[in-house]
Amino acid sequence: MLFISKCTVNLLINYLALNSSNTDLTSNREGNPDEVKRPTFYMTNELFQAIESQARQERTSRSRLVTSLLSFLLLSPIGQQLQENARQNNRTLAQELEQTVVILKQQLPHELISELASASQRSPANMIIYLVLLGLEVYLQGERINQTEGSS
Repeated sequence: MLFISKCTVNLLINYLALNSSNTDLTSNREGNPDEVKRPTFYMTNELFQAIESQARQERTSRSRLVTSLLSFLLLSPIGQQLQENARQNNRTLAQELEQTVVILKQQLPHELISELASASQRSPANMIIYLVLLGLEVYLQGERINQTEGSS
């Protein structure tokens, strides 16, 4: 499971909500112009400051941060699944991402997960994975017991 900070989620949602028709694609000075593009995006000062702040926190450039976020969102298997879910639910990609995060925030007991993670010296993301796998194991054992009782 992937843990994304609230700032990063807001950054993604705000970035994707921008009007992408205002992009000026020009080739990069290096490499094949057909492979690398250098877009210009118009954005609010608030969004720019959020990008700059997140890039500083991650010790990377603004360009690299935005590229990695968009690559994850548009090209990764998780991003492609989000895109498919958005199509099926008749939502934009930003709306689908926001809905997914809202569901996770509402359904997961974050304080308890943080306490368990701390006690077991795991990160919260690793704790969630551990709990899900443990739950699957218990569920499958219960299914086997039910099948054994049903055939007796």
